[in-house]
Amino acid sequence: MAVKFHTKEWLEKVKEGTKSNTEYQKSASGLSFKSIYVLKNCPGGVDRKEIWTLDKGVLTEYTFEEKPSPTEFATEPWDEKNILYRCGGDYDVFVQMNKGELAPMQAIAKKVYKLEGPMMKIMGHMAGITALSDVMSSIDCEY
Repeated sequence: MAVKFHTKEWLEKVKEGTKSNTEYQKSASGLSFKSIYVLKNCPGGVDRKEIWTLDKGVLTEYTFEEKPSPTEFATEPWDEKNILYRCGGDYDVFVQMNKGELAPMQAIAKKVYKLEGPMMKIMGHMAGITALSDVMSSIDCEY
């Protein structure tokens, strides 16, 4: 059954996928960090902020916050010592990336997606992050 994209139900499916997908686990075992996802202009006129905790590739916990647009989620200070990166953009950009219609690097180049954090560290995790994106894209969801 399809779940709505970037909702608590969808995040639970991501959590399940990171635990059960053995191919993903091979590429993502080095992913142990926290990250922030900020989605602006989501359906219903809201912005969403999610903080993900990955441990050896498994999404072990997350927080989910939703407020009427516009919010300060994309500009508020964040804990750069304990969170590896913050990424953000419009909901529609996340949809395009999830469907494989837009690569994250293209979205960054077009300035419709922002990635903040220590780029060298982030690039060191890119194979695992790409595998995580594949898990996210495999979830049956409604946009």
